[in-house]
This record gives sequence, C-alpha cells and structure tokens, in this order.
Amino acid sequence: SDPLIVSNISSDADEFTVDITGFTLQPAQSQNVNVTFTPISEELIAGILSIDSNDPNNPTVEVSLSGQGFVPGVPNIEVSADSLDYGIVIVGTDSLKTLTVSNNGNTSLSVTEIYTNTDEYSVDLTSFNLEPYEIQNIMITFAPSYEGTILDTLTILSNDPDEPIIEVSLSGEGFIPVPVIEVSADSLDFGIVIVGTDSLKTLTVSNNGNTSLSVTEIYTNTDEYSVDLTSFNLEPYEIQNIMITFAPSYEGTILDTLTILSNDPDEPIIEVSLSGEGFIPVPVIEVSADSLDFGVVIIGSDSLNTLTITNTGTLTLSVTNIYTNTDEYSVNSTGFNLEPEENQVLEITFAPGYEGVILDTLFIESNDSINPVYTVSLQGEGAPLVDIGDGDIPLITALGENYPNPFNPQTTINFALHEPAFTRIEIFNIKGQKIKSLINEHLEARNYRIIWNGTDDSGNSVASGIYLYRMSADKFSETRKMLLVK
Repeated sequence: SDPLIVSNISSDADEFTVDITGFTLQPAQSQNVNVTFTPISEELIAGILSIDSNDPNNPTVEVSLSGQGFVPGVPNIEVSADSLDYGIVIVGTDSLKTLTVSNNGNTSLSVTEIYTNTDEYSVDLTSFNLEPYEIQNIMITFAPSYEGTILDTLTILSNDPDEPIIEVSLSGEGFIPVPVIEVSADSLDFGIVIVGTDSLKTLTVSNNGNTSLSVTEIYTNTDEYSVDLTSFNLEPYEIQNIMITFAPSYEGTILDTLTILSNDPDEPIIEVSLSGEGFIPVPVIEVSADSLDFGVVIIGSDSLNTLTITNTGTLTLSVTNIYTNTDEYSVNSTGFNLEPEENQVLEITFAPGYEGVILDTLFIESNDSINPVYTVSLQGEGAPLVDIGDGDIPLITALGENYPNPFNPQTTINFALHEPAFTRIEIFNIKGQKIKSLINEHLEARNYRIIWNGTDDSGNSVASGIYLYRMSADKFSETRKMLLVK
C-alpha cells in the first residue's frame, strides 16, 4: 500500500493555528496535530481546519473550530439556595443549616459582610475571600426564643460588580413543647362478677405530646374498684398500662369513676367511667317433666321412663336424695352433683305388683334454695295377663316374661294381642344376630304361649349365654332378655 501524504493543514481564521502543516504516514501509522486558539477579542470565533492529502476518496477533510475570548478580572458570586426553611424548632433549642457560596468568576471574590436582622438567626462567618472556582460553606443557626413563625433575611455583600448584594430568605417556626395525655377508653365495663372474686381490665395511657408527661395521681372512689399504679412519668410516645380490679362485695350494679391527674395543660383531669355487677351464684334445678304416666303395665313386668335434671344456675347443684313412697316405682340414682349447664338422666321404673291404678310421687332433694324438694307425679296401671284358654280379650298388647329364666333346655314365652295383628316373635344372640323365628303370621286377639327349645332355625342347639326375644305386632314392639344355662 502507498503512504498517506498530508500536503497541507491550514485554518481559515487567524485565531486558530497548527503546529504542523504536512507529514507522511505509512500504513497503520498516526500523527497528532495541535490546534491553538488565540482570541484577540471577547467575540465568539468560528473557523474551518482543512487537511489536504493524497487520499483519492477524501482529498480534503474539514474540521469545525469554535472558541470565545474573554477578558479576565471579574468575580462572579453564586449561592446554593435563595431561601432556607428550618421548619418547627423547639423554643430553647436550635437548628443548623448550611449555605454554600461559590466564586464562578475569574478573579478573587471578596465577601466583605454577612449579617441577619434578628437575634433568632445567626451566622458563623462575616467575611472571607474566594479565588476563582473556590467555595465556602456558611453555617446559619435558627434558635427561636418565642412561639410562632419567625422570618428573616441573610444579607451577603461582595465585590461582584453584577450582584454586590445577595439576599437569602430565612424562615422557621418556634414552638413550646407540651405533654398530651391519651387513654385507650373513656369507660370500662367489667360485666357480671361473682361476689368474693375479682375481674381485671387494662387501661393504656399514652403521651402523644413532645415533652415529659407526669401523671401525679390516679384514684377511684369506692373499695370495689382499685388500681395498681398511682403515679408515673412518660416520655413522648411512651405508654403505660394501668390494671384496674373490680372486686364486688355485694350484689347489684356498682358504678365508680377512675380519675387521672397529670401535667397536660389541656386535660389536667381525665375521668374514666367504671361499671360492673356483683352477683351471688346459686344452683337452679330444672326437671324435664312434672309428671310421668306409665300407662298400663302387665303385673310381673315393668316399664321404664326417663327424667332429665339440669342445673341452670351458676353454682354446683347437689342432688342429695331421690326416692319414691311405694315399691312399685324405683329410680336408678339417689344423688349426684351437677355443674352449671350440666344435666343427668334419671331412669324411673314402674313394676306393678297388683291390679289397678297406682299413684306415687318422685321426690328430688337438692341445694336449690328456691326448690329444695322437687316433686314429680307418677302414675301407672297394673294389669294381669289373662289366663290362656279363657275367652277374654287382653286389655293390652304385651310381651310377658319367659319362664323359667334362667332355663335349660327350654322356656315358655307368654304374649297377648289386644287386637288382631301380623305378629313376629324372634330370638337374637347378644350380638344382635337373629338365630330363630318362633312366630311370623297373622294372629287373632287373645292370649298366647309359645315354647323355645334352645335351637336355631337349622335345628342346632345354641350355646349357653344371654339371648333376646322380640315381639312385633303392628306398632307394638318390645324386647326382653333371657339366660340359657347348660
């Protein structure tokens, strides 16, 4: 490749000159050209630098040139802000802000005086000098001596011919701090509390002010309400929990006021309403029925009814005795205790030993002061099972006791139909599995007797144990137990 021959480098403006006007470059070589700007006036000067060479594609390359001449010797003052706002400052304290002064001129800047107009604003420097492009930080302090908005002006005098006087607006607000008391509730309701016990509630006291809150006294007016603290101090935004105890000594609604004294100038006295109700707990007996009618029951058999006893009071119910006056009625329990809302089911059995209406009373004795003896009327009728073979229609449909019981190898089961019905008598083992069907047909109204020989439907003898026999006839259904002993 041929060398690059730069034959001429020149400017069309006399203010721009070069240090070399021509040179030769072999391939991959380079050459620096220094262009000097020498202004003769303060005007903006533009020119073209022309480079001529043997490059067939770009024989002449042009480079734009520009520059501005200036006459040195003028300082130029500049400040970082034209106003300073200190916001809210507590009276008796101070706040500091910085203002930066710069000399953007080309000769020394002389700041000859800096001052404010009020005692609330002060400055750490009153004069200084800055060479070109130097800076100086000025510290301005705001120390309010009274409450309210305080305005001032910071004045800076210098030798800047264009801005000999610079003014910076100063603003701030002085305020006197006060404590502000706040409580979490203006009333406390303790609800119902048992006499002799107590209930506790918490009240939170906060200081939402900006100086210390001094709570000097806390008190109530009655002995039923008490407080765990009587005084304390809180710094701004601190809290204190107060524990108020309600311990009623008598029954009824009890009102009081919790009084809190403090140095809050706006609310030196805070009053919180207190309310609660003292009560004496008692047991209350409630029985599910006042009377029980057992209807007609075959003599020699029995019928079971239930009663539910509930304690609807607020203290343990102690049932101390339960009894009847006759042998025909019996109860499965003679006493127990029930906590509030608990209940107990009583089983009352009627087993008539003779024919006719049999009346009795169930007595329930307890510690219920209103109903210490609760009575339940009992009524039933004993009826004989009509002998087999007579023409009398039974008074009721019934399943009699088997006999003998226990038995081996067979037993007799008596039953009666008061009216014609499709009748089933079936034998079940203790697991509830049917092992024998004795009757499964329509029968007329009369008395019946049937024998079970201790075998199942397949004719096999069953093992010793407890067996159930059940009679079903229309709406009637009854099950009894028997014991086979081999």
